[in-house]
Amino acid sequence: ADTVAITRPAEGDAVSRRTEVEAVVDPLQAGQIRYIEIWVDGRRRRRDPRPPFIYRWNPGRHNDGAHVLQARAIFATGATSDSLPVQVLVDTSPPTLEVLSPLPGSTTTGASP
Repeated sequence: ADTVAITRPAEGDAVSRRTEVEAVVDPLQAGQIRYIEIWVDGRRRRRDPRPPFIYRWNPGRHNDGAHVLQARAIFATGATSDSLPVQVLVDTSPPTLEVLSPLPGSTTTGASP
């Protein structure tokens, strides 16, 4: 088992608003870990000595597109172990609405169902 892993968001998830990035550690190694770091695009965003290992990430501060999340376990010995990277898609564009009926230029009468 991996020493540390990002459990949410999942690989390929689309995120548009504040979301929790969560890391978990292998329970067999938890007592040996000094702290966990959570990284976004190669920059450390949080360092936490105790679970839950959660970083409240605001993707609105990043450009739309792919971003990489990763966690790092730092052991009491100074050794480190990195999680597999998790790629997510930031999409902060506003939703769009398309009116399908009535058609442009048509006239309606009566009540809508």
